[in-house]
Amino acid sequence: MLELIGGLLPLTYLVLDGHFGNNNVCQMVQQSLGLHLISKLRHDSALYFEYKGEQKKSGPRRRSGDKLNYQAIPERYQMATGQDKGDSH
Repeated sequence: MLELIGGLLPLTYLVLDGHFGNNNVCQMVQQSLGLHLISKLRHDSALYFEYKGEQKKSGPRRRSGDKLNYQAIPERYQMATGQDKGDSH
């Protein structure tokens, strides 16, 4: 698609189906194409906060902190809230 567009439009985002809402695809889109991914998260996706604690002196560094609870997202991270009454999920 990028070759077909041929620089006619400046592209910033790539919108994909929810099946592609995972870290591997996100990294590929950002690193290979230089675009931002817009997609629903897969039902089995998990998000983690950045680890803020003290690191061990040896071994791999911890990157992931607590797992995000989708039902209780801290207000400082919320941009907007809403609920679609027609959605059964």
